[in-house]
Amino acid sequence: MTVNKTIMLSTKSIWQNTKTFFPLFESFIEKSDNPRPVVCIVGASDGRFVVPLARKNYDIIAVENDPIMINGGVVEGPNKTKINVLGLKERLKIEQLSSSVKIIENNFLDADLPFLVDAVFTSSTWDCTINHNSSLKEYINKMQVILKPSGLFCAEYMMPCEEKHLNVEHFLDERKINNFFNEDWQILEEFFTPVFIDEPHVGKIFPHNHRMGFFVAKKIK
Repeated sequence: MTVNKTIMLSTKSIWQNTKTFFPLFESFIEKSDNPRPVVCIVGASDGRFVVPLARKNYDIIAVENDPIMINGGVVEGPNKTKINVLGLKERLKIEQLSSSVKIIENNFLDADLPFLVDAVFTSSTWDCTINHNSSLKEYINKMQVILKPSGLFCAEYMMPCEEKHLNVEHFLDERKINNFFNEDWQILEEFFTPVFIDEPHVGKIFPHNHRMGFFVAKKIK
């Protein structure tokens, strides 16, 4: 007798090897009492952070504006190599996770979210040049207002490490993010890295300097 089995395939993100503190965010979610939280990923890209959460049976809202990251295509990598991007939709389809993820194809500040969420996470999105037309306060405020009471706000963000960053408010220096959080918030975690050299990747095809901050706060009102 032949038995049909569904084989779950594990796909990879093109950002798989870049540095992140995302596992710390996952640990904060796991400590909560909600067995199936709704999580918004701002700047979902090709699903680097979306897919791991969807695998845990969480419900995800993925906000992304880049059509290649959503639908797949070709991008330039280190040494002018051409890299095929599978895309968020295809990754979710292959891993049979599409039903757990709602994709919003829009810039975050222009996106209409259908409901409030239990947690929101972003990784180096507000410092992208495309978001400099809006104030950092506007960006952070929207991340705050989409959260339910007791919701988790988490961001890893680029800090100034070059002279050109010093006059751009979207590159936050140490503890500057605290200015956007009042007594309605409990800061749970905050730290900063020294300057480090990151390896070439899509969008930065040569070795380059970074400095990162990590921040988690809980909405108490």
